[in-house]
Amino acid sequence: MHKLSSSLNIQNENIEEYPELKSGPPPYHVFTKLGDYFVFDTSGCRFYKIDEPTYRFLQLCLELSIADAEKTLLKKGRFTPEVIKGVSEEVKLLSENGLFDVPDYSMSDEQIKKNLDNSYKTPIIGIELALAETCNLACTYCYCGTSRDLPNNGLMSEKIAHQAVMWLFDAAENAKIKKINITFFGGEPLLNKPVIRSIVEYSQLLAKQRGKKVSYFMTTNGTLLDDEFLAYAKKYNIDIMVSLDGPRKIHDPQCPMQNGKGSYDAATAGAKKLLLQHPANVRCTMTHPAPQLKELIDFFEDFGFKRSIIGPTINPIHSPSPVDFTEKDFAELSKQEEEFIPWILEKMASKEKIQYNPFDKFVGRIKNCAPKKDVKKCGACHGCTYVGADGSLFPCHRFGGMKEWQIGHISQESDYDRYKKFWTDYRKSLVSCESCWAWSICKGPCPWEILQQDGTFKNTTRFCEFLKARVEGAAYIYAWKQVHMPDNNGQKNNHNKNK
Repeated sequence: MHKLSSSLNIQNENIEEYPELKSGPPPYHVFTKLGDYFVFDTSGCRFYKIDEPTYRFLQLCLELSIADAEKTLLKKGRFTPEVIKGVSEEVKLLSENGLFDVPDYSMSDEQIKKNLDNSYKTPIIGIELALAETCNLACTYCYCGTSRDLPNNGLMSEKIAHQAVMWLFDAAENAKIKKINITFFGGEPLLNKPVIRSIVEYSQLLAKQRGKKVSYFMTTNGTLLDDEFLAYAKKYNIDIMVSLDGPRKIHDPQCPMQNGKGSYDAATAGAKKLLLQHPANVRCTMTHPAPQLKELIDFFEDFGFKRSIIGPTINPIHSPSPVDFTEKDFAELSKQEEEFIPWILEKMASKEKIQYNPFDKFVGRIKNCAPKKDVKKCGACHGCTYVGADGSLFPCHRFGGMKEWQIGHISQESDYDRYKKFWTDYRKSLVSCESCWAWSICKGPCPWEILQQDGTFKNTTRFCEFLKARVEGAAYIYAWKQVHMPDNNGQKNNHNKNK
């Protein structure tokens, strides 16, 4: 995080020499967060912490020429000539460092192809297995019943499971990958415990034969976790995440059993057994109307979970539904997340674990931000290929069972051209994002959030203000960390050099 000094000594009073703003994406973005002022240099991918006069000046410069901005501030009597002089000098320094350069976020077909060709040099690192395309719960927000149009194939057979594992090992062998991931998914994967055991034993045998290392992951609603399986999971280091939506009054209405009764008792009993053996994360889904975050976080922290992953309910195919987040819900969530920033900083200062940090991903992107172009948003069609119960392949678990989004079958070799087409179509659907100041950090919506039933993408601005608020919150946290938590060697990183 760069911070402008307030006493620069630059001998250049001719503000008319400052460049005029060009068309296209904004050259910078100014914003306030919890009383501090920031500007984001879009072309250089840098945040600067600034003072209020500089903020006001740059804010006007997005609408007026720099000369007119100065005249406007003087005419309104907001600042004295001396203050304006100091501001213009700081803006001059920013200008020399590229603040008024207009970035070009567009990508040609050739650039997209080259980017994806490089990405797919190591295309497959793991699979998600639909061990059960059925569940013992009937969650009100589950997208499986509304999005999937292929037959529900129930439980994955041992034969299909072994074929899928062999498919993964063959793909890893061709790409010379040493570490691979297998995720047990559903529905509820623990409805198929015998096949889980068979997969682990078979993959361990192949790993020994081929010199690979396998990591195992699982997401479960927790109701079927028992001591016997947990002992087995501990033996093979299966990383288990529990889906739990909060206290009983929240969880039971959202996640009833198939018979309509609440699942809270069974889910929390299983989660408690898990936490006695190993730290675990929790996945919580919020429905309309937006709940109180503090109540959820306090509950999960008291329960003993290592980390909370909390997300709102959305369904791009049949939306809005009675449980989907509305624009008002997203606005309320943004407000609550901003109120959590001081709590996050307090935890950081005392080096305590942070139960919930929705800004963490963007803080990392700010730290490593560079004005580079990329196509892939996530590991879909790459690091998290989803295998349906019948062996059909999909970009990730959210696409599972959607006919027009099927990308192959485990009986066939990987169709990398089809995988690349998925990302090519995605990137071309985001042309409107190229005019947004936050593009280089946000990188666009989740592909599933903008899919269409017919196998195409259609971009939406539904999540934009929510995501941009998270980017701004992340910038505030990053600025605080540069002051209070420098790198281990005592030096601040390159994004913290004073200008």
